[in-house]
Amino acid sequence: SHPPMAEPIRVILSRWAANPRQTLGRIHVGGTSWLCVERSKIDMAHPCIPMGRYPLKLGMYYGGDGVGGKADYPAYEVMNVPGRTLIKLHAANKASELLGCIAPGLSMDIFGGEIGVTSSRKALEEFMAALGGTTEAELVITEEWGK
Repeated sequence: SHPPMAEPIRVILSRWAANPRQTLGRIHVGGTSWLCVERSKIDMAHPCIPMGRYPLKLGMYYGGDGVGGKADYPAYEVMNVPGRTLIKLHAANKASELLGCIAPGLSMDIFGGEIGVTSSRKALEEFMAALGGTTEAELVITEEWGK
């Protein structure tokens, strides 16, 4: 008989504030959490993805220098997003740097008049460590405005 499949690690993104330029939330893995920033729901080009449950798959984030460049690093991709591909959890400081993706951070700050997150690369390292290299996990996005 086969051993039972282990439950995938659950990543919870709880969105708690939004304005026309960005959505702010917190990413939880077990007892640890990080702030995060996404674009707004009403963004015409790259809105944040809908609430719901999505598989996460470990892959790569290709920085501005293309596949195989120095800016590449491991990152989780959000799968099964209706009508969208390449939605990833990667490092960035503000929503305007994102194309529907999710960026973690350690604190909030203002970048050129835009609310964003700081130390995103460090937060991403901590997030990746919390997932321990698992190739697949589950993302649950909830909205609890004002909490």
